[in-house]
Amino acid sequence: MRTQHFFYLILFLASFFMAAQERPDIEKELSKNSELKIAVAQKDTVPGFTTSPKAANSKKEKPPVTDYKIISVDRDTTYVDTSLTIKKEYRFNYLRKDTFELLRFSNTGQTYNRLSLAPVSNSIFPSMGFSAKQFPYTTANEVMYYEVPTPFTEMFYKTVMEQGQTTDILFTTNTSPRYNFSISFKGIRSLGKYQHVLTSGGQFRFTSNYRSPNERYFLRFHYENQRSDQEENGGLTAESVSDFESENKEFDERSKLSVEYEDADNGFNSKRYFLDHFYKLTPKNDTLSRLPLSVGHRFEYQSKRNFFSHTAAYAPYGDLVAEATTVSDRTELRTTENSFYGRLDSNLLGQFEAKWTQYNYKYSIVDTLVTANQFNKHIEANESALSGSWRKKIANIQLQASFSKSLGGIRGGDRFSVAAEVPISQKIVLKAGMNRSVQHPGFLFERYQSDYTSFDWQLDPKNIRTTQLYAWANIPYVGKLSGSLSNIENHSYFEKTPSGDPTVQSLLVNPAQADASIRHLQLSWSQEFRFWRFALDNRVMYQNVAQDTAALNVPEIVTRNTFYYSDRLFEGRMFLQTGVTLNYFTKYYMNGYHPVIGEFYSQNDTQYGGFPLIDIFVNAKVRQTRLYLKAEHLNSGFTGNTFYSAPGYPYRDYIIRFGLVWNFFM
Repeated sequence: MRTQHFFYLILFLASFFMAAQERPDIEKELSKNSELKIAVAQKDTVPGFTTSPKAANSKKEKPPVTDYKIISVDRDTTYVDTSLTIKKEYRFNYLRKDTFELLRFSNTGQTYNRLSLAPVSNSIFPSMGFSAKQFPYTTANEVMYYEVPTPFTEMFYKTVMEQGQTTDILFTTNTSPRYNFSISFKGIRSLGKYQHVLTSGGQFRFTSNYRSPNERYFLRFHYENQRSDQEENGGLTAESVSDFESENKEFDERSKLSVEYEDADNGFNSKRYFLDHFYKLTPKNDTLSRLPLSVGHRFEYQSKRNFFSHTAAYAPYGDLVAEATTVSDRTELRTTENSFYGRLDSNLLGQFEAKWTQYNYKYSIVDTLVTANQFNKHIEANESALSGSWRKKIANIQLQASFSKSLGGIRGGDRFSVAAEVPISQKIVLKAGMNRSVQHPGFLFERYQSDYTSFDWQLDPKNIRTTQLYAWANIPYVGKLSGSLSNIENHSYFEKTPSGDPTVQSLLVNPAQADASIRHLQLSWSQEFRFWRFALDNRVMYQNVAQDTAALNVPEIVTRNTFYYSDRLFEGRMFLQTGVTLNYFTKYYMNGYHPVIGEFYSQNDTQYGGFPLIDIFVNAKVRQTRLYLKAEHLNSGFTGNTFYSAPGYPYRDYIIRFGLVWNFFM
């Protein structure tokens, strides 16, 4: 109840500050976004809007598009973009992100298998785990705030596999020039083609953005409630795998294929309250001050819940605890983070920020059953940390460094990074850097208990130590070249463990850590070639892993190539983009998915992959509406049924889907 009272208090204070009508300046220059540059170059603006702020002085003109600002929590600012580009095509999906390094499951809203090394978290505090359930999850740093001269709405809609839809609606407005709020909701429901894979979920978000009349106090607040629910079927049975791969027409109706079970459900819920406010100690009009200093406070309260239920025991998962007839596993994590920071912006010294953080967490295994292995099912402690960052441009060389250091507690980590961006010439920019992190593998690796007796452990895992060197360069006519070399100590993963009886199918997994260091090399190239109205967009990634035990499995080659045509039709009233996309990755020992723990596990029995994925799309833009039509996996009917997202989980069949993104400027 305390958090609800806090939420209402913030809303009241934000509403109280809405009276003044002065127009604030943006805190930073608009971020240099390549897609926005292309949009401006093509004069791709909203009809009736201008790209020049001077033109807005005319009463006949609407405000410029650049006045519709999108602001990150780090104060970087971009603006609304209604253009239609190939990058927008890649992001037109449930996650609304480019999924080049992810492999989708058969139904929208299910999990994704990784085709590359998972990115290292920027947080030095332990995560909850259950990572397979958190792909749709949005962190506090990903939430955007708005500042708009008139009400703005964005509507996203896309069809799903069967019986349902995906929607994402955002509405934002400034009730005064100094106060903005936004409300958004993202929902999904999809029945799917296979038995018992129904997915549903929703993400509700409210944001608030305020500036004081003297431009010295700034406040940003958001509340977010995220929920995802999914029926689990354990994948196809061994007999159904044979039927699937036989290409027997009888089983083209995928619901006829038998699955391992039909009575399990999995879900992940989260609620978050977030507040960031700061005060500029130096007045805005004090031009003599050389040390503009601001102080701030950041608060974040968050609760996460993961649950797995099964109405009957499934033999490959082992036996149930005594007196249990069903499975009802639930795990919770509650965290409270308070940070106090100071920031110095100096033309001479650069930008400094120092922050002290107090972090409280409580991890709980909710279980009323008595098990043979009794231990404390709660982990509750406090951590504190000191962090800092520096950024400075010296002779056209952009330098930056940051660190985070745990000061107290036993599960906090460390992080250090440095980077330099160097212009080699007017058109070639090189950036190189190093990241070093020490991080707890997550509470799930330390302690877990299920109604299945085999999923029961209390461990003392070592911290994961990762050192990464990286570099990238944009070279005209060659493209973007990037590479990274990572050295990972104590790599944490789940491994499949055999049962005592080799004649019995086993799907038992346990947490493990690699004894020796793992080295991961990743090289990437991306470039778009244009000729007249045609274009060929390419992205290729190469990976190599050096390890003593096969703990980290990724494909050697991942590639995406899109050949498309663009043109304006109907006297320029419609912009059309149509083409074909080929995705491919080489065979490798693909990770398996385990519903009980909501994680992927390492397996070295069977290789998967080596199949092409061909999509044909027709996209169009009319005014500020983008329309999308795609035939997905067009080749599924004639290249063989060898396509899988994980062992026992086939990839998607051929399907035609459509959708739109519609912006309203009032």
